[in-house]
Amino acid sequence: MSDDPLTFIVQRHLGVLKKHIYKVLKETLPEICANRDEWWEIMVRGARIKGTQLRDIQEGNLKTLGKLDVVSLCYVLKHHFKFVLEYIQSHDEQRNGYLTCDAIINLRNQISHQGIDDVMSPEDALHGLTNIKKMGVLLLMPTKDLANIDADQQIIARQLAGITISAGSGTVDSMRENEESENFVSTSFPETDDERLSVQTDQGISLHLLSPDAGMASNLQSALSESTFIGIDFGTSTTVVSRVYFDPNSKRLKTEPIPIRQKDQTGRTIE
Repeated sequence: MSDDPLTFIVQRHLGVLKKHIYKVLKETLPEICANRDEWWEIMVRGARIKGTQLRDIQEGNLKTLGKLDVVSLCYVLKHHFKFVLEYIQSHDEQRNGYLTCDAIINLRNQISHQGIDDVMSPEDALHGLTNIKKMGVLLLMPTKDLANIDADQQIIARQLAGITISAGSGTVDSMRENEESENFVSTSFPETDDERLSVQTDQGISLHLLSPDAGMASNLQSALSESTFIGIDFGTSTTVVSRVYFDPNSKRLKTEPIPIRQKDQTGRTIE
């Protein structure tokens, strides 16, 4: 298996997800089974499991959820997805839970088949983390685990956009340490009235709309000339990255998108 750092990041979150899937299935499968005493035979061996553990499950060599890998756990989850979500009081509004199970299975197989010199592209890493988060949201994964996925997505997206950063393991704590070490400008924005809201944002935004104070506006302009400010929006199927900058000609704040190659929810590469 590859020693690629992006593979390691994705694999780490995949491990956290596996533990959560195990926890959810362990709690729900006996409860939603018509015959609680036979839940393993009915709910696990009766699921359409594929992969390397299929034979051991069929022959009775594997009899506990804790010994199943994430691929087998996802096949079991997929087979009973609707009932599991109902039991934990979650819901799949877009009905893409089955596709997300398949995406997690494919991600694990991709990592398993990586050679020692293979590396995962940033696009594939972002796509993998997006699917891990989707599954985590559906299964009500703890907020901290979801936030850690967000933090690593931001790190990879910034690297993909060509922004050099340094961030330990990429957890929320390490992101916070990085933010505290940089010169971030903090300000409280004034109340806006109807006149100030009617602005042509495609022509940029005047600094006085952010703060009527001339000194604060000067500080904002200085900060923008010394630092790069990036906005990242992780959508359901795609990610949008933009930067904000001060245009010296128009004396306005403007934004521009940063094109990044990525995969949408169907697996197609877009930019």
